[in-house]
Amino acid sequence: MDQQRLWHTLSLEDTYAALNSGPRGLGSAEAERRLAEYGPNEIESAHQVSALTILWAQLKTPWCLCCWRQRASRCWPARRPTPS
Repeated sequence: MDQQRLWHTLSLEDTYAALNSGPRGLGSAEAERRLAEYGPNEIESAHQVSALTILWAQLKTPWCLCCWRQRASRCWPARRPTPS
């Protein structure tokens, strides 16, 4: 197939012909040929990120740190001198 082809400008029939397909998809023989040539249609899994890593990344943003500081300052008020 031509990689520079403007697929969006082709008619549906021309697209089917260029892809050796049709409205009902690939035939069995064509599907087997492509499987042998290209391998299974699978997406390789990327690096897995744990839920705790995602949570920590969200909680350590500057805005969130400001909110945590504000909450902590309300929980533990500063000591005020007692009147004499």
